[in-house]
Amino acid sequence: MVISKLFSPIEIRGVTIPNRVFYSPMCEYSCDSDGLATDWHMVHLG
Repeated sequence: MVISKLFSPIEIRGVTIPNRVFYSPMCEYSCDSDGLATDWHMVHLG
């Protein structure tokens, strides 16, 4: 049986990503004035 690496961790430049499924940054909406995600982002990205 072949096990997909899609859901296995990967380390990139010292940062461990728990799986290989991620949402790339896009300019749909801006962050707040401090550069942080807002409640909208939490609802939209889950």
